[in-house]
Amino acid sequence: MKTTIQNEFLKVKINHKGAELGSIDREGQNHIWEINPNFWDKTSPILFPIVGGLKNNSFEFDGKKYELPRHGFAREKEFEVVSKTENSAKFSLKYNEGTLQIYPFKFTLNIEYKLSLNQLIIKYTVINTSSEKMYFSIGAHPAFSIDGDIENYSLAFDNSTDLTSYKLRDNLFSGETKKIRLNGKILPLNYSIFAEDAIVLKKLSNIFTYVIKK
Repeated sequence: MKTTIQNEFLKVKINHKGAELGSIDREGQNHIWEINPNFWDKTSPILFPIVGGLKNNSFEFDGKKYELPRHGFAREKEFEVVSKTENSAKFSLKYNEGTLQIYPFKFTLNIEYKLSLNQLIIKYTVINTSSEKMYFSIGAHPAFSIDGDIENYSLAFDNSTDLTSYKLRDNLFSGETKKIRLNGKILPLNYSIFAEDAIVLKKLSNIFTYVIKK
């Protein structure tokens, strides 16, 4: 199932499975990746309760071993629509006996989509309903539809400080870093940037502003 929210600028569809953003339509053009199963069968999965993978896909807590898949399980779960207006919708996922078998914490995960003029605002709220400290990470994994080649686009940042990328090896942090030079506040995109896997930036706030096209 899907829920649609819209205003005079945007029309947005969200899948109930994973509370996953399915499309952003502006003036008849969708700006989100349209699924091609030959490459990737998702559009904008929510990563919870981990981002990335664990060594051997497992961890130990209180002396018990748990197996948790890459990027967690939220993206595969059906979310409940708990509120809906014309330009907003709120989705919720709660722990159950199945999640406790692979992640031993009680939680509520709320995802809220809201349109404000020509912006889509997404709010993530994680509530710990356990009686103990809960360990988790959460992330967004949106795929955007672009017109033309990636080299026609750049990322704009709030400051002109060079970036520190934490390098990966076998999908895990290697302990090594590398510097990425900005041209002013701009990072021109090209495929070589991603030759060694994803760019991972840690301990930064308000780093990404928007995508610009040449």
